[in-house]
Amino acid sequence: MASRARAMCRACPWPNDKAGQRVLVQHAPELAEFYEKSAKDRYGFEQSLRDEEAARNQMNRLESEYSEQIHAQNIFADPTSLETDKADFVTKFPARAKIYQREALPVRATVFGRGRNQTTRGKVFKTDPGLWKVVELAEKHNADLEKEAERTAEAEREQAEARLAELRHKIVRLDDGRQITLAK
Repeated sequence: MASRARAMCRACPWPNDKAGQRVLVQHAPELAEFYEKSAKDRYGFEQSLRDEEAARNQMNRLESEYSEQIHAQNIFADPTSLETDKADFVTKFPARAKIYQREALPVRATVFGRGRNQTTRGKVFKTDPGLWKVVELAEKHNADLEKEAERTAEAEREQAEARLAELRHKIVRLDDGRQITLAK
């Protein structure tokens, strides 16, 4: 890919006329951006392509090295590891840290909830009835959790509004439960 891009960069068919540039930008914006950059600084742009390719190869190498044994030692997946150790790892090995942090995240199946994937749900429904029952139960549990969180948030909002009204109107509650509104 990068060698083909470098060959295109040498040819650099960026049109000299404004009409040709407009047509290229309108119909092929990514190609127009590529040609424009290569026309402005051919050697610098070619070097940036080489740098991008080297970075991509480095990330691919690091990705391929990640294994089950490495995951067992992943500092971000270990709940007992200290934040200072994690920060040290990020400063010493930034590229590896991105991979390790991503791999430490829990797996998310988008078969229920707000961001559910209907295609995946359809495949599960058609191919695995047992798993579909698990999905249905998980969906019901998720809905129950959302309702409970909504009720809790509503109660907290009502308490905050009541407290705000007390502060605005200077309402004082007496020990016997009565309220007195003080004039400003």
